[in-house]
Amino acid sequence: MSLQSLFARPASLPVVPKVAQQLIRGLGRGDVSINEIAGQLVADPVLSAKTLRLANSAYFRSSRSFDTVDDALFMLGFNMVRNLVMGCSVIGAFKSAPWPGPAQLLAL
Repeated sequence: MSLQSLFARPASLPVVPKVAQQLIRGLGRGDVSINEIAGQLVADPVLSAKTLRLANSAYFRSSRSFDTVDDALFMLGFNMVRNLVMGCSVIGAFKSAPWPGPAQLLAL
């Protein structure tokens, strides 16, 4: 499989989910509120669960448990959540793609 054959069929290229696109766009704005981002984040159960799991992980050694996406978002900050959203979305897009993954593309 060559790069030319991949780009000849743009419909077969991986797509980042719409919710993730909206979140990334919103997190890049300077005037966005935590409530707005939390509302968008709650629309995706997988991203919500991953955000809560990250906020409650041992990495942050918090003395309390975070039960809501709002609290987790406040503790993690926009940059950390943007990185999480981008990473999960890109990995998910590549996993569902019908063609070889990134490692195989780099070998081309």
